Amino acid sequence: MKKAKDFRKLALESLKDRWGEAILLYFVAGLIQGVGSGGMGINFKYSTNMSGFEGSESFVEFISNPIVIGIFATAFVVGLVFAIAASAFVMIINLGLAGAGLNLCARKPTSLNMLFSHFSHWKVAVITGFLKNFLIAMWTLVFVIPGIIASYSYAMTEFILAENPSLTASQALKKSKDIMSGNRMRLFCLELSFIGWDILALFTCGIGFVVLTPYKEVAKAAFYREISGTEIDFSTLNA
Repeated sequence: MKKAKDFRKLALESLKDRWGEAILLYFVAGLIQGVGSGGMGINFKYSTNMSGFEGSESFVEFISNPIVIGIFATAFVVGLVFAIAASAFVMIINLGLAGAGLNLCARKPTSLNMLFSHFSHWKVAVITGFLKNFLIAMWTLVFVIPGIIASYSYAMTEFILAENPSLTASQALKKSKDIMSGNRMRLFCLELSFIGWDILALFTCGIGFVVLTPYKEVAKAAFYREISGTEIDFSTLNA
């Protein structure tokens, strides 16, 4: 059974001579994820002397105006639709990124196009993403610890779905839960083993994460390969 240092070693070997490719891939994905999760902000400035609202003497009178109610209702609906669409887009990108991470781990070619390779499976990607987040959120409401356990139980979902897009959302989540049984602490230890690098990256004002993210994600892909029984024996291939 491999330890955290073994997965880190595999990641470094897989990324050898491919750092530029991996950094570009994860940097672009990070930008997309940042825009998608940022949502849309709407600022509305209130003034009792605003044209159309002269004579309003209180905030209550202001917000009870039908025009204001219409503006806020429209802004809410537009913002909600935008937020849902952006979240769905990020979920699709996450599947493409998981597939690219597996390719890097397997020392196969990757490209930026891989980020958008699962748009044909957008329904299962979106349903899986929302269901996964919902389950984690529900367990977190019960207590923080069950929420953390749930997040680790479903941590392999994107890798599973990237390789098996024909699965349903419930099947992908169940398979992740099954293969993570007994392996949640191992993944926690793998992530914890990067803490020194995380601290160093913080001292670079976050720039270090541009390099660290591919390292961590490819190590996670190597972890998935082992626990899913799909690990590649490169010594045999090179023999």
